[in-house]
Amino acid sequence: MTSQNVNMMNYISENWNIDFPSENTIVYQVKPSPSFTNDGIYYEVQEVKNKNLPITLTNKKNNETEEEFNKYITEAKVSEKQLPDFTQDYKYYKKNDVGRSLIVVAQHHKLYIVFYNL
Repeated sequence: MTSQNVNMMNYISENWNIDFPSENTIVYQVKPSPSFTNDGIYYEVQEVKNKNLPITLTNKKNNETEEEFNKYITEAKVSEKQLPDFTQDYKYYKKNDVGRSLIVVAQHHKLYIVFYNL
């Protein structure tokens, strides 16, 4: 695993206290432009090697979550081929905190992670 992968996984760990398995590989990412307040949208796609995730995924479609996810990734200008296909089955995890939100979508051995910070 590259140090960049470690740094990005640490980014989620530091901000959300979630440690994804180190065997996972980051295959795509969009980081917010550096700012004093660390605000913006962070997006990454991980290939999942390890099924033991540190989060509990909800196993049903959720239109509200899809809309929120799509709103964030539109702002981050994510390439369409790096997005989950919401017409197919997926699992998700969502966590909100004061002024920030995390959504993880699991589909086809990949995790699509968007983290929004106001």
